[in-house]
Amino acid sequence: MIAWTIYLTFGGAVLLLLLPRGCARWIALLTTIAGFALGTVVFVGTPIPDLAHFTTIVRVPWVPALGMNYHLALDGVSLTMVLVTGISAVSTVLFSWDVEHRQNEFFFWLLLVVAGCYGVFLSADLFLLFVFYELVIVPKYFLIAIFGSTNKEYGAMKLTLYSFFGGMFVFVGILVAYVSGGSLDLNQLSQFEFSPQLQSWAFPLLFSWFCCAGRHLAAAHLGADWSCRCPDCGFDVACGNCDEARLLRRSPRRDESFPAGISDVEQMDRCAGSDRNRVCRGSGASPT
Repeated sequence: MIAWTIYLTFGGAVLLLLLPRGCARWIALLTTIAGFALGTVVFVGTPIPDLAHFTTIVRVPWVPALGMNYHLALDGVSLTMVLVTGISAVSTVLFSWDVEHRQNEFFFWLLLVVAGCYGVFLSADLFLLFVFYELVIVPKYFLIAIFGSTNKEYGAMKLTLYSFFGGMFVFVGILVAYVSGGSLDLNQLSQFEFSPQLQSWAFPLLFSWFCCAGRHLAAAHLGADWSCRCPDCGFDVACGNCDEARLLRRSPRRDESFPAGISDVEQMDRCAGSDRNRVCRGSGASPT
């Protein structure tokens, strides 16, 4: 049932293009409330032990020759982020209630971003996750370029270039994971023992995608130049943070250079904090 968070949000976005301008706010609000309600119902009705592993929701062959599947699955991390996305989506619509300029278009692009986020958090196929994540770039560009503040076209183009630049790295990483592990299924890849030599260069490629497409480096470099023009910047950072945690948590090996008592998430936070501080020192911005 939680897969309907994606379908309802996409449906609401299409409906916005067909109905009069006066209905745009209410359609967007009802759509986001419906997505949040679905997530809440699933959260309440799912036994906690079932959240310790992937539970398949939908699995349909997509490109069988390449092992690509439309595979949606649920675990504790993804369900939590679906709820966070629902809360953020409702809040964003309410905070944008006074938007008057091209109202239908604004909420159309906004709902596409929300739908893409739902897809990212529920994807259990590595390539499908990549598709949903890159899908968010298009509405993101138009939201900033049309509804941003001063010099908005520059900010939109710069963020888009960062995103596609990160996507180039992850595509190489996906190919390496597929050739080595023989699958794009995240659950199967988590059981495969990748060699340390491969992990030393392939895994950083995937991590670099979440730094660029997840906007950590972009946000640190652009600072207010980007975030002040971005009507919904929190969605992208949430996507990057969540998927860093999901892939790192499912990695079959941990970085032995850290002390034994340091958890995987703490490893990720220390690495991300170190990168952020280096970038901020170079740009003169505050690392906070």
